Amino acid sequence: MEPLNNESKKVDRPEFLSNQLLRTKSLEIKRSNKSHRSSGNYSYTGKPIKMNLQEDMSHRSHRSPSVASRSSMVRPTGFRKSETEDNMSTASEPASSIADSGVESVTTDWSRDTPFTVPPDARQNPRHAAPGDVACDLCEEIKLKACKSCMTCLASFCELHVQGHYTIEPLNRHLLVEVTKNLGNLQESAQMKKILTKEREENQRLKDENLALKKENESLRQRICKLRLPDYICQGKVPVAADLTLDPETAHCALLLSDDCKQVRVGDKTTVHQTSQRFDKWECVLAKEGFSSGRHYWEVEVNREFTIGVSRQSAQRKGKFIFCPSEGYWCLYHFRQAFSALDDSIHRLQVNSFPRVLGVCIDVDEKWVAFYNSETKAQIYTFRNMTFTDGEKIYPLFNTLEKSANLEIKTEMFFTA
Repeated sequence: MEPLNNESKKVDRPEFLSNQLLRTKSLEIKRSNKSHRSSGNYSYTGKPIKMNLQEDMSHRSHRSPSVASRSSMVRPTGFRKSETEDNMSTASEPASSIADSGVESVTTDWSRDTPFTVPPDARQNPRHAAPGDVACDLCEEIKLKACKSCMTCLASFCELHVQGHYTIEPLNRHLLVEVTKNLGNLQESAQMKKILTKEREENQRLKDENLALKKENESLRQRICKLRLPDYICQGKVPVAADLTLDPETAHCALLLSDDCKQVRVGDKTTVHQTSQRFDKWECVLAKEGFSSGRHYWEVEVNREFTIGVSRQSAQRKGKFIFCPSEGYWCLYHFRQAFSALDDSIHRLQVNSFPRVLGVCIDVDEKWVAFYNSETKAQIYTFRNMTFTDGEKIYPLFNTLEKSANLEIKTEMFFTA
């Protein structure tokens, strides 16, 4: 076999060959080396040996002529047999299959693999948003990492797009915070804050309207007081109308109460459940409503036989007792032609001052109760320096002995607070 022409056939190392071709050629070369060593024809001189691959590449030239021209390689000086060659060759392979390849020698040690280097431009840019990072909401194609979140815009921005919040005057007033993955929660929180703010504003508006209505109502009540109540009743503060109802649990067994508990008269005695709150000797009944502070007003259409006033909560109700302030009762009494204020010493009143509608006003804080004619506004009598413990309730009291006419609570509700 003629040696190859060194001038025309020798080529450089084929670094451009595909990985598959390189692996195939390396295996063929190793097999060839193994065959030569077995036959004793292979000798190493320490110099490059020129090898002819013409016969092997002749059947490949019809596919790629350039491959045949680049198939002549030069084995470098100082070539050493690598352990990889011996390990990869197998003793069971026939020598004829190696000889048929047409490879006589090798010019390159392919056991020295060149490491693959990733081009720098193909690496991940550290500014790009990776899975788990917060991405900029304004980046369109390649999302960059966000560095700030805006609570006003409810969005996150990268270093480029956040600049507008520092340079544009309207955006300077926005609230920037450190970038967070919980922007969705912050958005919900911001929306809830907006809703709560609107509700607070609405509540404040309603409070303002309610306050305006209260002031208007107060002004109206003061005008009505001047028209319907005596001046001394309205001095200092306006009394509040008391919407009273009678308490059946305190009524004497001979009293008959109307269905609405606004009227009472004497009837036949009935069997009732006796409690510590019920009167058992005097035909009396208390109102359900008691007062521990403030100024309150109510009106009663009277009959010819009655005792009307107020009683402190701790006053005696069982057995017979005297209706007087020392016993905890402040009342007016009318029977036939007698009309009196039941003070500690009975005070006789003029018969012509007897009203058809009796007005009662109590100021628990100032500790006085006044009686007057609600039709003429004439003052009848006032009890002062009432004695009761702090916080003790004062209850309106009604007593009658007349069977043919009722006592009826007829408070004009112009004066409700």
